[in-house]
Amino acid sequence: MRIQSSIDLLVAYGGALLIVTAALGLLFIIVNYDYIFTPTSCGFSIGFSCDYDYVLQINNSATQVILYANNIEGLYMSSPSLKLQLGNTNYSIGCIPNFIAAGGIVLCDGIIDKGISPGTEFYAKLYLTAPTCFNKNCSDVAINTYSGYMYARATHYNAPVVLPLYINITANQTSLSLNQYAKITIFLAGFDNKPLPGASIVVSSNGGFLSSYLQNTNATGYATVYFHSNTAGSYVINASFYNISKSVVITVS
Repeated sequence: MRIQSSIDLLVAYGGALLIVTAALGLLFIIVNYDYIFTPTSCGFSIGFSCDYDYVLQINNSATQVILYANNIEGLYMSSPSLKLQLGNTNYSIGCIPNFIAAGGIVLCDGIIDKGISPGTEFYAKLYLTAPTCFNKNCSDVAINTYSGYMYARATHYNAPVVLPLYINITANQTSLSLNQYAKITIFLAGFDNKPLPGASIVVSSNGGFLSSYLQNTNATGYATVYFHSNTAGSYVINASFYNISKSVVITVS
């Protein structure tokens, strides 16, 4: 009898414990729901590959759409813009940067005036317009629009996400002799701390010689240039992308 009573107690309280544990788990998910990001699928027929996209419901009447794509056309492009067609309604989404090198990345981000309930399937047609440049100065262009799609399950977030861009620049040596070379390494990352491959980094200095003034980041978000000078002095090497920049100082003696 005592054994049977012990078993009955174990079953009763064990079941209650499982229910409490499940409830606590659900509460944890609800409390932290605003901080979950759900990458989804997207693609283009030609011209661009789609790296990843996000659909974030902000409230009942606004949803943020974020798209990262890569220029695989093999040509320079400028001033990209994105049209998102959701059902019979079109929405305009802004994109950066204004100049995309061959193999470069484009970031599109905008808020549409439609609330997409969390968990709701979201399917939209994409039309990415980017004038194709037949030279680096974009003095000879052709307007092309590349069609694609994006599919998502909307995720809720309590405020618009500001696209974070992070850039860093380092030199393997900051004190050089005349005509000695320094290796300059630049790193660029974006939303969700993802490295940005193919981003066109503008590199400048207040003197001396750089091996390149426009360099694309590689698959892991890094770009490399070299600097030297035949004149003694202090030189500021600056790397910039869109609206962010970072500098390193090199002394030549």
